[in-house]
Amino acid sequence: MSGSIRQPVSPAVLALAIMALLLVRQLIWPPRTGPRMTHALPDQVTVTSVAPDGSLIADTWGPLRLLGVEVPDASIASAQAFLVERCRERTVRLEWDRHRQTRNGTPVAFVFVDEACVNEQLIEAGLARFDDRFPLRSDMQRGLQAAEDRARKAGRGLWNDQSPPASGA
Repeated sequence: MSGSIRQPVSPAVLALAIMALLLVRQLIWPPRTGPRMTHALPDQVTVTSVAPDGSLIADTWGPLRLLGVEVPDASIASAQAFLVERCRERTVRLEWDRHRQTRNGTPVAFVFVDEACVNEQLIEAGLARFDDRFPLRSDMQRGLQAAEDRARKAGRGLWNDQSPPASGA
């Protein structure tokens, strides 16, 4: 009875196998190649106007979206008016997070007028929802979620037609 002894896999064969797997992975799941921001991110910009979709238009920098904010179609006109009142012809401070642009390359940031976060104010006014599609800094995530909770409880804007459930029913 002859027994066979298994030889250990040589490091060279193991390295070739790993390289082959990585190559196959690249062919099946190529890396995302979306638009990339190639210019430096400013700490502040001057807002010259507000687009109909709620984007802030900054002086020489272009459009900018509010991070963590989703404006539904039903409140877009009110949200635009709110942003015009708060931001137009003002210099705003920007804070950036990990996700610095939308899928189509539009920059997204937290926007501050004086020391107030416009993203949070828009949500608390009931004109937008907290958008949790991207993970945010924990302090900003808590602030935006709390703003939405306050708007819901107060029945403002998007939540003004929701009445509390009848008691004793």
